[in-house]
Amino acid sequence: MKDAFENNLKQSLENFEMPYDSAAWTAMQSRLDATASTPSFEDKMKEGLNANEYAYNPAAWDAMNKRLEKGAKGGFNKWYYAAAIFGAAALTTAILWNSGDNETPSENDTARVEHGQTVSNKSNQHANNATANASSNTTVDNNGNVTASNDVNANNQNSNASGNESGNATTSNQGNSNQGNSSQISNNTQSNTNTHSNSGSTTIKGTTTNDPNPATTTAWKFIAPAIPETVCEGSTIQIQNENEYPIVIMYPNGLNWVGRENQVTNLNPSVAGTYKVGYLRNNRFKEKTTFVVSQAPTVDIDFVDLSQKYLNGLPTIEVRSTTSASSYKWEYENGTVSGAQVGLHFYDAGLHLVKLTVTNENGCSHTVEKPVNVTEDYNLMAVNAFYPTGSDRSTNTFMPYGLTERNVAFKLIIVDPNDGHTLFETSDASEGWDGIDQRSGSLVPLEKSYIWKVTIMNPERGEDNVYAGTVLTLPQ
Repeated sequence: MKDAFENNLKQSLENFEMPYDSAAWTAMQSRLDATASTPSFEDKMKEGLNANEYAYNPAAWDAMNKRLEKGAKGGFNKWYYAAAIFGAAALTTAILWNSGDNETPSENDTARVEHGQTVSNKSNQHANNATANASSNTTVDNNGNVTASNDVNANNQNSNASGNESGNATTSNQGNSNQGNSSQISNNTQSNTNTHSNSGSTTIKGTTTNDPNPATTTAWKFIAPAIPETVCEGSTIQIQNENEYPIVIMYPNGLNWVGRENQVTNLNPSVAGTYKVGYLRNNRFKEKTTFVVSQAPTVDIDFVDLSQKYLNGLPTIEVRSTTSASSYKWEYENGTVSGAQVGLHFYDAGLHLVKLTVTNENGCSHTVEKPVNVTEDYNLMAVNAFYPTGSDRSTNTFMPYGLTERNVAFKLIIVDPNDGHTLFETSDASEGWDGIDQRSGSLVPLEKSYIWKVTIMNPERGEDNVYAGTVLTLPQ
């Protein structure tokens, strides 16, 4: 049964050609051109052939009817043959149309990150210049033979497929189809050609390189921000993004920092390690350059002995760093000194601030500040009484103790508070006042207070150059 059907169908359709009607094909082409790109063959067929009718040609149908009646031996229904013919014709048309060169370029998605938001930019596609010319001649002889002569000339050009990332994509399609009595089809097709020009650049501390990724459909120009030679954790650096899109800096711990396009933003690298600089594209990070954040030292101030108030005749508080470093810088109200352990001099009572900055071998620094409390004013460590008639050299003369320890130029005078005349004067720290009035040569009255005054010619920084006080003369 199956073989008989196939043989009858073959004999009936041998040397038969479906007549061509230009109006029908033009209508179909218009519908197909108007149909948007669809994801499946079924949708394309449904949209393209919906409500379409093939133009009726009486002569052609009459000729086909005669052939079907002539070959329908064994009781086959002629309309069964007709349905098979139309099914084959529709399937062939759909296959030829679906396998053509009208391929739409794929979309290029570009991911832009702005404060955690992703924006997708799609490329623009343009299809222009579609023309179709067709002519058809159909004749039927007395024996019912049909001769169809068709001339088809179709030119399609699709151009101007361009993305939004400065890349260039060019697609060119051309096709010619000619059909004659010998039922031969000749197709000349030039396949789509996509050309991408990558002129993107990367600037790393003043240098420029191209985007090395050949798989990208368009090129991105990347300008790397200028990074200082030394970057330390906990510091603040300014990142200037000169790109037209956000840049991303990836921390060693996986956190991301985003800098907006064409803006200057502060970056606070909180951890040491290698930081990656780049951007997000298609939701993936593209690394363009790196920089290293060095570890910063940690330090504290240790007060050595607050009970020791004087050193070498000066009021001194010894402090030291708790961290070993390449350099130490101590700053306080009376100057700047260096060293892991130093003595600081405060001449007035009250709270005073001490600041220490240490720098390690990486060039990274850390600063700490602490207050120190000074309980009394400095007055050359002078005593307030002495025994002029005693035998102990250390107590039977008056000389401020600080002057005996310090190597300074000074002048000491003792004044009688009653009349203001000078009782004693010296510039030698080894010659203290023994209670003798230099004017009369006699011992001054005991149990009486006298005024003393010291003028220092070369005081320390922050030190007053004049000191004064009273001293009491006591009997032994």
